[in-house]
Amino acid sequence: FTNAQGGNTWENPLNWLFGLPQASDNVLISGGNAVTHSSGNDSIATLTVDVGNSLALLGGSLSVSGLANLNGGLLINGGSLNLNGTAYLQSLDLAGGSLYANDLHLLGASHLWRGGSLSGQVEIANGATFDLSGGTRSFSSGLLRNLGTLNFNLDANADLSLGQAAQLENAGNLVFSGSNNGLSTLAGQSATGLLNTGTLRVATGQNARVTTDNFTTTGSLLVESGATLQRPQGFTNQGELSGH
Repeated sequence: FTNAQGGNTWENPLNWLFGLPQASDNVLISGGNAVTHSSGNDSIATLTVDVGNSLALLGGSLSVSGLANLNGGLLINGGSLNLNGTAYLQSLDLAGGSLYANDLHLLGASHLWRGGSLSGQVEIANGATFDLSGGTRSFSSGLLRNLGTLNFNLDANADLSLGQAAQLENAGNLVFSGSNNGLSTLAGQSATGLLNTGTLRVATGQNARVTTDNFTTTGSLLVESGATLQRPQGFTNQGELSGH
């Protein structure tokens, strides 16, 4: 990407060294550019975004068949991004649209899920935080695995809803810090589950709900002062349960 014509727009072929990228092309965004993708249906082989650069998907679709290595920022606020290979992200802001990832690793310190939908195989690395905010969020299929911190800071009474056979595995810190937030199953779906081998914590004064089909914990459940954890049906507990 050269930005030769200005505007930092992906769709302008004159902003690229060899014209618009094709399905067999390896794309590099460097040189301090903040690129926007607003329209069109594009497929590329690999994607690299260097430190100090960013990509904003605002519309259209972008599919990456191979490696995606984003050391700069990624904003999704419309359209769809399909990461069909392995992907490493240092800074994700999912504000709208949809993100599918075959093998996504959230590596940086802070990531946001403010809108839109997420599906696939997603891992939150040790030391990373994925903060959920706004209204109810949908993880329509796949596995969401947390080794860092997954923070439910949604609007009052909002949920993270899991689709058919979707699973949340927590081996780090799963924190319910919003008012009456929950983990639930999408309407008409089944076989969803939560496996906690780390620490599930309900913050002081908050209420949390887990209504997935399965709930198993071999880790710690910590319900802080004035907080509640609601589970309408039974769960399997082989770990530590504590409250204050």
